[in-house]
Amino acid sequence: MIGIVGGLSPEATAYYYRLFIEESRKRFPKYFYPEILIYSLNFKEFVEGSSEERKRLLVKALKKLDEAGVKVGGIASNTPHMFFDELKKAVSFELVSIVEAVAEKAGKGKFLLLGTKKTMESDFYQRAFEKYGGEIIVPEEEDREVVHRVIMEELVLGKFEKDKLLEVIKKYERFVDGVVLGCTELPLAISQKDLNVELFDSAKIHVEKMLEVYVDKFINRE
Repeated sequence: MIGIVGGLSPEATAYYYRLFIEESRKRFPKYFYPEILIYSLNFKEFVEGSSEERKRLLVKALKKLDEAGVKVGGIASNTPHMFFDELKKAVSFELVSIVEAVAEKAGKGKFLLLGTKKTMESDFYQRAFEKYGGEIIVPEEEDREVVHRVIMEELVLGKFEKDKLLEVIKKYERFVDGVVLGCTELPLAISQKDLNVELFDSAKIHVEKMLEVYVDKFINRE
């Protein structure tokens, strides 16, 4: 069984489920879809909580999945991965990192990272990319504010406007090899056709990696 900690936000969680359906159709026989268990957190409680309270909520959700028999899982949000090493220790199943999956997929090059302010201003993406020969750059402070505001005031509320985001991307696009959508709501507004460089959809890459681990560890052994 695959487990997902969702609700961060619900819009992204719905997108994850759709991705699981689409990717499963590519990989498995007709009518075959893996068992998936989603534990959806209360987004308001999470957003308004302290760092310690957020970790507590994540651990609670992960342990619920563990108790239910999940074998492979993930957190359907980038920002909580700042706690990934601690969270991984809380469960017995394989917790797949969205950050590691994206870094591995991107490989070498210079990449613009878009996400929440915490994601852009923390170093967990930079550290992961360095392991694969990649380099992360982030927008300037004013542009980080714009991206964060669009995510928190529009995308998580189901308003999928992309103009402000594209204005930010256009400033940096010619200096990078790709753009990392390091927030799982961003692909709801931006797609590859909007960019002149390669786009890395963290949600899609995460789902692909979870299914890859699921197949390698469980399907191929049956």
